[in-house]
Amino acid sequence: MCGLHNLRQFYHFAFVTENDEVVMHYKQWSSEKWDENKYQPLKLLKGSPSGVPSLIKPDYEAVELKKLESMVDKSSEIGAFQKEEVEQWKEFLAEERKKAEMYENAELVDLGKHSVANQIYLRSEGDRWPIDDLLERERPQEPLSVVSSVLENFSAKERGDGLVQVYSGAYIRTKEVQRGVIEEAPLEEITVGDLVAVECENYKDELPLIAKVLKIDAETLEIEWYTGGWKTVWKPAKKRSGKQMIPWTDTIPKESIKLFDFTLTGGNKLRKATVERLKEAYGLQHA
Repeated sequence: MCGLHNLRQFYHFAFVTENDEVVMHYKQWSSEKWDENKYQPLKLLKGSPSGVPSLIKPDYEAVELKKLESMVDKSSEIGAFQKEEVEQWKEFLAEERKKAEMYENAELVDLGKHSVANQIYLRSEGDRWPIDDLLERERPQEPLSVVSSVLENFSAKERGDGLVQVYSGAYIRTKEVQRGVIEEAPLEEITVGDLVAVECENYKDELPLIAKVLKIDAETLEIEWYTGGWKTVWKPAKKRSGKQMIPWTDTIPKESIKLFDFTLTGGNKLRKATVERLKEAYGLQHA
């Protein structure tokens, strides 16, 4: 294996096997496309290694699990999280604590000259790659930034900063994170990027119909269809155009909107409250 130079922490790498050789592709930023002309791939190994690689021991002290657990408890006390969100966060953090304890008691391995200073290596168990465990993890419904934001806003309100003012007249959409559903807001409050639930005669047997708003006109919306189900993951739908798969967009009348201004969970599923409200809107209360 050759030595590597000028590597940066923010680079993105992909290691693949090509003609029985291990080749490293890289790019500088996640937003960039993989470009072999701009970033020439490097041949690292003349053969594919066998077995499962050693794992660098995670630094859970930097994660501050105790602080995160305290933040979730505080969010629960002030009613910032719904019950299902609190349960999911606590379950997630409990699993992370188990993993932290597992790593503390794991067998260490000395890689000799291949070791990197200040890194602790763990011996892999079985034939399961560590990346498989990471891919199976499902993050909680709200990102950590939301938990932090909730507590900061709460502390500010306790001090009397930025109190919400009472007002009259037309509904003004809040800028805070929406976890529920706006049920009584007029359709004029729909904005680009909102998720909407739709009812269309052509797809009446495919409920729920979910889409993202791309453009708004006086009487219509340009939308991008999503595919998913009541209990399954939602993702942008694709359709074939020649030999390519492209985003499935459409134009629908505003009057076909049954519900809007709801959000998906961190795992891109419908929230329990949204499901209940949607079934009511579709007349499927007992479905």
